[in-house]
Amino acid sequence: MTKPKVLALIDLPKSLSLALTQAGYTVQVIPELATLPETLVPSQPILFCDSSLWKKEAKKIGKIRQSLEPSFWIVVAQGKKTVKIPQNSPFDEYLRWPCSTQELQNRIQTGFRILSLQKKIEEARQKMGNLKDPETGLANEYLLDSVLAYELQRAKRYQLPLACLVTRSDAKKISPFHLEECLNFFQKTIRETDYLFEIEDSKLLILMPHTERVNALSFTERIRKQTAGESSKTSVSFGIAAYPNNPASEGRQLLQWASKALEQAKKRGGNQASLYRETES
Repeated sequence: MTKPKVLALIDLPKSLSLALTQAGYTVQVIPELATLPETLVPSQPILFCDSSLWKKEAKKIGKIRQSLEPSFWIVVAQGKKTVKIPQNSPFDEYLRWPCSTQELQNRIQTGFRILSLQKKIEEARQKMGNLKDPETGLANEYLLDSVLAYELQRAKRYQLPLACLVTRSDAKKISPFHLEECLNFFQKTIRETDYLFEIEDSKLLILMPHTERVNALSFTERIRKQTAGESSKTSVSFGIAAYPNNPASEGRQLLQWASKALEQAKKRGGNQASLYRETES
């Protein structure tokens, strides 16, 4: 079985190369930064960069990074000086050397897991043409966890907002016809880049990338006014959880928090939107 390959942008110290070998990886050194885009292939996704190179070539590395999606970068800092990595850094992980072989392996494995997840979603996109069913417009539910994890990781990596909305009609009993009406309404309302899932108990999940919490709240207010026009039976309530306001560690956590916020909206009488706050859990 071929060992996973790690690309390095510098001549690595012998101790670091040995640690990588012990962790089950082979190392390929890229002598010129300019040749990196031509060198990278899907089977070689993890890149190492010395902190001194990052400081010197930050802009260039940032541009290359944007052209190499999906990829996972780890900056390795050597020496006693503390290297501060800004929030908009093109790196996903920061590692001070020397460190334990186990820590090194854990960082690399994290990268491979993320890249594997991205690959599965991309394969699904190519296979189906879209993550949405062409007939119903709903995102494929079996990809729910993958989509949540992927979008949250992307939001964290690029410092982007992500809003998760869970909604349900305020009617006590929801007929299949009523649910279908709600689905049709949201399909026409949400953006092409948003995801719409039907989840348990006649609830709908709307995942909105690049959306601030305040914008998600404005969206729900606009929807409620439109749906509450005829009678109270057609009103809807929303629960909202949004990154980075709600710093979730995993995608499913955002969904759980949005569901709790929806419960709060229902307890307060319905026909409203509630933002998730930990103090109300």
